[in-house]
Amino acid sequence: MDGPIWITLAVLFAILTISMIVLLPPALSRLPANTQRRIGWSLAGALLMVSIYGGWRLHGAALDAVNTTQGSNCHSNVRNLASTVGMYAADADDTLPLADYWLDRLKVYATEDVSFQCPAAKEFGYAFNRKLSEAKLGKIEHPDQAPLLYDSSNLTANANDPFTSLPNRARHGRNNVAYADGHVQPISADASP
Repeated sequence: MDGPIWITLAVLFAILTISMIVLLPPALSRLPANTQRRIGWSLAGALLMVSIYGGWRLHGAALDAVNTTQGSNCHSNVRNLASTVGMYAADADDTLPLADYWLDRLKVYATEDVSFQCPAAKEFGYAFNRKLSEAKLGKIEHPDQAPLLYDSSNLTANANDPFTSLPNRARHGRNNVAYADGHVQPISADASP
C-alpha cells in the first residue's frame, strides 16, 4: 500500500464531504438553478470516483491479506507433512514411502493439525518427489537440497513426479517446498526445479 496515496485520498474525501454537506447548500442557494445542478453533479461525480478508487485499492489489499494468510497456512501444512514423513521413515527402517501411495501411508501418522490440502487448492495440491520413492533417508546426497514434498499443479491424491509439477503461477506468490532434511522453504514461481 502506498501511504502518501491513501493520505491524499483521505484528505480529498474529507474536503469533498465537508463541501457537499456543510458549505455547499448556503453557497448554492445564491446561484441559478441550472448552475446548482451542475456543481452538485460535478462534486457528486468526484466523490463517486474517489470512493470507487478507494474501494478498488481496499479490495486489492484484502486479496493480498488472504493470499498471505493462505501462503502461511500452506507453509505450515508442508512443514507438518514433512514431519509426518519423518515419523513414517522412523517406523520403516529409515525408508521413505512409495511415491504412488505416499499420502495413503502418511494418514496413519497424521495428527489433527496435519492437512493434506493446500488452502488455495480445491483438492490436495501437494506432490511427493518420485526420485525419493522408497529411498533411505541416510543415503540421500545433500538432503538439504533434495525436494521431498511441494506445492503441485497436480491436484490428485498421491500426486508424485520428479519435481516437475510446481505451479507456474504460484498459488501464494511463492511455492512451498519441503526438503529431505525436513526444512521448508518458499521458492519463487519462476525458479527452475
